[in-house]
Amino acid sequence: AFEGLDPPDPHAPATFQASRLRWEALETPEGKAVLDYYRGLIALKRTGELGPREREQVAIAADEVRRLIRIETPHTITMLNFSGARHPLQVSPAWRPCLDSLPGSAGSELGPFGARVYRRG
Repeated sequence: AFEGLDPPDPHAPATFQASRLRWEALETPEGKAVLDYYRGLIALKRTGELGPREREQVAIAADEVRRLIRIETPHTITMLNFSGARHPLQVSPAWRPCLDSLPGSAGSELGPFGARVYRRG
């Protein structure tokens, strides 16, 4: 959806190495936050709430100007910010934040390069 944004080759060894967990970082607050975030994503995926297998149950919308992507399933909304700016989010009060990639982030804005998952409240 965004021009000039090419993801790394998922089959390249360098991509694999760059995406591996850094277990030595667990001693830092940032490392602990990343591990907790990954565990939260895995838990949502295992329950089927994050991305059902039926493609017709997933709605994806992109805001190319603000560089935001919204992924909605019957159980979750995931907001992804691919910009270096904070952006206000418009999510119905029926949805409650349940997972945030930016520790300490809250409210109706999503920080730079952040992701937030909402569940039906």
